[in-house]
Amino acid sequence: MRSFISVTACLSFILLSGCYYGAPTPMPRGYSSYNQELKSVDGAKVRQIGYDYSLDNNKAALDEFLPIAQELAEMLDEKLPSGMDRVYLNIPANTAFYNSFDHLLRGELSQLGYVLVSPDNSDNAMRVDFVAKPIPTECKPNNLYIALAINVIDNLPSDIIGDFYNAPTYGYRPAGFVEIDIPKCVSK
Repeated sequence: MRSFISVTACLSFILLSGCYYGAPTPMPRGYSSYNQELKSVDGAKVRQIGYDYSLDNNKAALDEFLPIAQELAEMLDEKLPSGMDRVYLNIPANTAFYNSFDHLLRGELSQLGYVLVSPDNSDNAMRVDFVAKPIPTECKPNNLYIALAINVIDNLPSDIIGDFYNAPTYGYRPAGFVEIDIPKCVSK
């Protein structure tokens, strides 16, 4: 029995000392004990968003979009029937432009008291599609007609709220299938 305890103690010491000294052992230790950098496969190439990303640049870009999102949310609040508090916001593409507006519109609608729902829970919710269309050159200094299309069925909305804006176009490209007519431009 005594020799069994001695052998067990020796083996335990050898295995445990491998955690601090020597070459790799079957005991998991991660990369930190080898004094080497973490070895991993290179990630996917980052997609361009229209500006060099940094926290400051991202905040500046969102600050440019914010007044437009606030105005659209207020116009939507005036247009929706009272008692309609569930909204399904549909954004047509996954780009910096559309994702920025999605983020800001959701924040503004939440502040106005709307419950934002996912497509899976969109029963008894008003579908609102975000639409951005390029405008004719005579409408300068504005560059986009930005609207919210309400209750879109078969690509046709029952109502539209929107206006001409000089909006940043980080990652903008025409997207979506909502059919709207752009009104004639009027300079502000």
